[in-house]
Amino acid sequence: MRTLVIQSFRTETVPPPIERCMASVRDWAKLNGYDYEFRGDELFEVCGADYLACAGDNKRTITNLARLEWIRSSLADGYDRAIWLDADIFIFDQARFSLDIQGGYAFSKETIVWWAGGPMVSHATHNAALVFAGHHPDLDVIIKLIRHIAATRPLKDNFQVGVKLLTGLHAGLSFPLLTNVGMFSPDTIHSIARQRPTLSRILAKEHGFPIYAANIAMTNYDQAEHRDLGRAMDILEATGGRVINRYLGADPPAPLLVDEYGSTFRPILRPSLPRRVANGLLPTNFKQRIAPLFRAFR
Repeated sequence: MRTLVIQSFRTETVPPPIERCMASVRDWAKLNGYDYEFRGDELFEVCGADYLACAGDNKRTITNLARLEWIRSSLADGYDRAIWLDADIFIFDQARFSLDIQGGYAFSKETIVWWAGGPMVSHATHNAALVFAGHHPDLDVIIKLIRHIAATRPLKDNFQVGVKLLTGLHAGLSFPLLTNVGMFSPDTIHSIARQRPTLSRILAKEHGFPIYAANIAMTNYDQAEHRDLGRAMDILEATGGRVINRYLGADPPAPLLVDEYGSTFRPILRPSLPRRVANGLLPTNFKQRIAPLFRAFR
C-alpha cells in the first residue's frame, strides 16, 4: 500500500525531545518504505478562516481538525493509507512498532497513569496516532461534526473536539483502537527515569498490551524536567520497552487493534494505600467512608 506518514510542529525553537521524537518517526517511515511529509504552522490554513476564528490561539484545537483534513486530502491525492503521528510520539522499538492496517481506520487506546496521593488511571480514545486506510465515510462525518461544534458551541478546550469527542464517538461508532502507542504522563516518565517501577507496572497492567511507542505529552513539561525525560527516553530505547512490557508476563504479542477500552476514570485504591494504613493508622471505617467517592469515579 502506498502510505504517507504526516507530522506537524513549529519550525523555530523546537525542543530537543521533540526533535528526537520526530527523528524516530522519520526513521520508522524510512524503514517501512513509507513516504513522509512535515508541515509547520502553515498546516492550519486547511481549517479555513471560520474555524480558525472559533479556535483562537489554541493550536491543539486547530490541529484536531487540521490533521483530519490533511489525511482526507492525502487519500484524495492517491495515497492508499495515511498515518498521523503527533510530534511528541517517540518510537522506541522500530522493528516491532506497526500500523499496518489494510482497510478502515483506527484511533488510539489511551491509558494514563499518574500519582495523586496514590496511583490513578484513566482510559479514553486519543488522536495522537491515527490511521486511515482508504477513504471512509466516517472521516467526513467526524470533520463535519468538529466544524459544527466550533460553529455552534463555545470551544472551552481542545479536548472538546479531540479526546472527549473521540471517546464519545467510539462508544457509538465502535471503531477499532490502536494498542501499541502508550500515553506516558510526566509521573510515569519520572518513575522510569528514576527506576521506580510502581507506575510502569500499573501502566502495563491497565493498558494490557505491549507498547512500542510513547506519547511523551511534551506540553506537560518545563525545561527543568527535560533531564528526566531524556533519561526515560534512553531507557525506553535501550530496553525496547521492556521496562514497561515486562510486567505483562512473557512479552505476549499484542493485537494491533481492540474494540474497547474499559472504564473512563478511577483511582487504584489498593496499591495506593501503604501497608501502615492497613495496620490501623486510619479509622477502621475508612474504606466505607470513601467508598461512595470511589464509586462516583468508576
